[in-house]
Amino acid sequence: DLELQRFAFLYEEYEPQCWWYAVAELAMRLYLTGILALFGSADAPATTTQTSLGLLGAMVYYVLLSAFDPFIDPLDDFLAKIAAFQIMLTFYAATMLQAQENAKDDAAGDPNSVWNNEVFSMICVIVGLSTFGVAIFLVVAGARDLRDTVGKVARYFSDTTPGRALRRLSTRGSSTDEGRKASEDADPSTNDAEAAEAAAPRASSSRLASSGGRVE
Repeated sequence: DLELQRFAFLYEEYEPQCWWYAVAELAMRLYLTGILALFGSADAPATTTQTSLGLLGAMVYYVLLSAFDPFIDPLDDFLAKIAAFQIMLTFYAATMLQAQENAKDDAAGDPNSVWNNEVFSMICVIVGLSTFGVAIFLVVAGARDLRDTVGKVARYFSDTTPGRALRRLSTRGSSTDEGRKASEDADPSTNDAEAAEAAAPRASSSRLASSGGRVE
């Protein structure tokens, strides 16, 4: 539909039955970055309500993504699931940390320091880098497809008018050289004539040199 071409960037990467997914993704981003701010507090930078609602929204988004697989490319579906799972783990960790901060005593909070140690900090870093690592893996794994794409582009430009003109010129030059060589091989008298013309100046020089010797 020509009337929908102006909006193609909104749905062209999704399956036809999931044309609406861009709206759902936009709503999810608005929920995580804007609506959660309404549940904040003036006395604290973050609240348990915010982190728990963020975790709930991340879980709903992951279920939605897994149920529909909206992207045309399966690799895009896989990467989107990894990113959604990372968001879910991030909100889970934030909820645990916020619950520890809100505990009125250590016994009710985190008496064994499960959420306040070096191991948990390393897990948070690994979760944060997981999407980047998966993206690098997909780029390396898709290098073959990239080479195929470059080959297709090169063939396309070679089939255009400038490419055909260059091929025609190179073919014409090679055919001219081959024709000249073939004609020389087919007519040996031409080679003999050229050899005689080249030898004539040398013979004249020899006669002049010998006649000059007799005069002396």
